[in-house]
Amino acid sequence: MKRNKLFIAMAAFALFLAALACAGGGPPAITDVVTAKSLDESYRPVDPTSSYQPEDVISVSVHVENLVVGSTVKVQYKLNGELYEEFSLAADEAGSGYYGFTLAPNEYGHVPGSYTVDVYLDGTLVKTVAFTIEGDTKAEILGIVLAKGLAEDSAPIDPTNTFLPSEVVHVSVEIRNMVAGSEIQLVYTYEDGQSVEQTSTIDVTGSGYLGFTFAPSADGHPSGEYTLEVSLDGEPYPKPVTFTVTE
Repeated sequence: MKRNKLFIAMAAFALFLAALACAGGGPPAITDVVTAKSLDESYRPVDPTSSYQPEDVISVSVHVENLVVGSTVKVQYKLNGELYEEFSLAADEAGSGYYGFTLAPNEYGHVPGSYTVDVYLDGTLVKTVAFTIEGDTKAEILGIVLAKGLAEDSAPIDPTNTFLPSEVVHVSVEIRNMVAGSEIQLVYTYEDGQSVEQTSTIDVTGSGYLGFTFAPSADGHPSGEYTLEVSLDGEPYPKPVTFTVTE
């Protein structure tokens, strides 16, 4: 038995760039970074805030001065000190103005917690701004599906609860608000009480699917009824999954 590909659905990320005014004197600089509810047509902040809900779009306005062609601005979003998302852009025109970034939630919403936005200019950290996503931070298993295969994002392909002795049992576990360092445990129990345990440490943060495989031995899975129990950080999912191996 081995773990299959691990995939986390991360938040969508978009970038906008305001037209830059003619360059003035002085070296390239970032003079201000503001988190806000939205941005105006010039990508200046509208309704500055440091507190969001999981379903909100996080808007970041970066004021730049005296950029030259090739200047690079990089933005890193971190959750509890761990990288959540990042993006970088090389300026294709010189001048001063605003860069606007938006971080949109995916279907699960942003993971609640304490965030920072680190803004770099040409590889040097210039500004750090903190913000918070409000809400329940507890990780939660949303569902467990057995299938003939797994998609690239570890979502189930051809769900089933019946397998041949020679088939690999694919397990797709959907989780919201995963945090790196959490432990997930799968226990497969045969009808005679024999069990096989699989334990993995989650190494990413976000929401989405974890994929696992339960491979047969050289002689195949024994025919009969099985139960799969899944726990996250010691808390069992309340609905064990049953499946059958049949000739």
